[in-house]
Amino acid sequence: MNKFISKLLIVSLATLLLVSTLLPTVSRAATPNKDNETMASQQIQVKIQSLKSLAGETEIEDPIIQTQSFRGYLVKLAAELVAEGVRYGGKAASLVLRKADGKAAKAFKENSNFIAKKIEELANIPDVTANMIKNKLYAALKPKIGGGSAQIIADGVYYAINFFLF
Repeated sequence: MNKFISKLLIVSLATLLLVSTLLPTVSRAATPNKDNETMASQQIQVKIQSLKSLAGETEIEDPIIQTQSFRGYLVKLAAELVAEGVRYGGKAASLVLRKADGKAAKAFKENSNFIAKKIEELANIPDVTANMIKNKLYAALKPKIGGGSAQIIADGVYYAINFFLF
């Protein structure tokens, strides 16, 4: 059953990647023909809300506008899958530890929960790439476990994400 789910996930990710190259990105498909009109209307709405808040009618929060490409979404899904594998073991953990030495493997096992949380945190960056996750994970692990082991683990996570994508 577990192999079936893994194969199903790989096939679905491959299909989504193929579809993303054939269709325009989600953000372009959702916007009208004139991008300037959309941006201008958003700016006007923010100005109106800020004027109302100055008048004391309502309180305003900064608008949160996130755009994310389809490929960034696929990397996010693959990173979340790797994070679960790091946390609970399995194929993703074996992919990360494939080229690791004893010291890096020990550091990985002792800090697997921290690594998984960091990967999940980094996966939520808009338009995230596997290389961004690798670099930021290395920066987070280096002070904790040392540069050599951190580089091996970050490279393994990068390899595992790309394995699930391609």
